Amino acid sequence: MRLVTSTPAQPAERAERPRLHFAHIPKTAGITMKAYFESNFPEGDSIVLEEEAAGTVTRDTLLCHHFISSHYSYEIRQALGERPDVTAMLVREPMSRYQSWLEHGRRSSMPEYRQTCDQGSALDVLKAPDSYGARQAHWLVRSFEQGAEYKAVPSIDQLNALLNYVDIPGTVEDIERFKQLVSFRMGWAPPANGWKFNGAPREAVTSAQREIGEEYAAIKEQLAVDFALYEMVQQRFWAAYADMLSALRPDAVPFTPESARNVPIELAQDWLLHRFMAMVAVTEEPTERFVLTASQPVSGTGWWWRNAHDGQSWAWSGPERTSTLILPKLKGGQAYELTIDFMGAANWQVWEGSTADVNGRPVAVVRERTSRTSPSSCTCRMHIHLTPADVARQGDATSVTLTVPQTVQLFAHVVNEDSRDTFNRDTRAVGLAFNKLTVRRSTRAAAPVLTLRPGTTSAAA
Repeated sequence: MRLVTSTPAQPAERAERPRLHFAHIPKTAGITMKAYFESNFPEGDSIVLEEEAAGTVTRDTLLCHHFISSHYSYEIRQALGERPDVTAMLVREPMSRYQSWLEHGRRSSMPEYRQTCDQGSALDVLKAPDSYGARQAHWLVRSFEQGAEYKAVPSIDQLNALLNYVDIPGTVEDIERFKQLVSFRMGWAPPANGWKFNGAPREAVTSAQREIGEEYAAIKEQLAVDFALYEMVQQRFWAAYADMLSALRPDAVPFTPESARNVPIELAQDWLLHRFMAMVAVTEEPTERFVLTASQPVSGTGWWWRNAHDGQSWAWSGPERTSTLILPKLKGGQAYELTIDFMGAANWQVWEGSTADVNGRPVAVVRERTSRTSPSSCTCRMHIHLTPADVARQGDATSVTLTVPQTVQLFAHVVNEDSRDTFNRDTRAVGLAFNKLTVRRSTRAAAPVLTLRPGTTSAAA
């Protein structure tokens, strides 16, 4: 099972939404970010390219997508022929990143990669003529100014000009705030926190830490350009983050990079949520019918990345027990039927214990569950009757909050291929697998009575 896949190109007109390019420097949480980015674009609107494919992709193919991810690759920018609306990139604390790069290379099945990282000690590897890949600054050039033939490391004096190609720079150490900044810039719902893939084996981490620790000062000197790059990115990131907070709280004293660091992530998340709900109110007219599917970005908080199979898409709730869906305002003075389809639940106890509230108040839920008729069929359905009083409590938008009694590590036995040579177990804590929500005007006075329930209560949904 592969976590991140590029979806087939679909003929599409160029929409007004911004085009995002993620330039992925190796060993900087790229798989995590790709999953996050892809889940914020409709199914089929993303393309993920390794460098080998970058030289053959056409401009027309790229323009069919609004999210483009490339493993570095200046060839992508050449093919696109124009600067994307938004370019994002992460860098990582240099010593931590070098440790990860070294670990990965030494356990790689690719001979050329393993050979590069097996040239003696950690310091010896950095001094070898073919170890330019150990420096993030090398990949920065490979992303924006030179292609696959580049086999060097830029000077510190070149870094500022290279970073001018990046609209949203961030650091892996502040990845949750980086996602907040991206969501703000792109107009997305606040990001899910706690996503992490691609952990190295414990024994490799311990070995590399010990080795680098013994030669720390000399290795740091060899990585001087990366330390300078990391400092520049930190400065740019915190200045942009402070500007975001100031825009979210225009009545407050403007934030500085220093004061922005003291704002709790959870508080910034609340500010982003209020802004997003206000944006929904402005862009969506009050409606009597609305459909949200997981093939579109899930408009809300508390959801994992999108899964897809056999024409169906879904998103698991988690890792927290509570998740939200943000919908347009409904026309007042009337009742509605709200139906939520799920591919399943972590187990039947999670399903039976699930509750909902709408616009901040608990609502009665009728649960329907059926046997699976195909691998891509929904097995759980939630019915909610909204009275005019339920609707009247909406603010800028209609909010639906789902709560489960617990989330479960349902897929810990599954080994995922994140990228070439990189595998890990799927340890997500999940609750409900959201597929579709439908709201329609109702003429009934009460919710329907449904009693269809399978006999077993022990199997996972």
